[in-house]
Amino acid sequence: MTLQNKSPAVMAQRREPLKSLDDFPTPAWAARALVQHVLLPMHELRELSCLEPACGRGHMAMALQEYFGSVTASDVFDYGYGAVRDFLASGD
Repeated sequence: MTLQNKSPAVMAQRREPLKSLDDFPTPAWAARALVQHVLLPMHELRELSCLEPACGRGHMAMALQEYFGSVTASDVFDYGYGAVRDFLASGD
């Protein structure tokens, strides 16, 4: 079994190659905290749509679906969740 050290000090030292896809997933608990403590009351969010343009494997997008009327998820690479789309190159 391999243990991964996820302390901020270790993560700050992480270096990715320049052409790397930089896969740093936002945990579902962080997305829920954002919605519950920063965004509008939940009943108002059901009337809104949400765009997640760097969805990765869907951790954040799946949590946002609990609050928003619709969530459109995509990523530049096929991680197995959402559409494959380069949000920065699309002009949307």
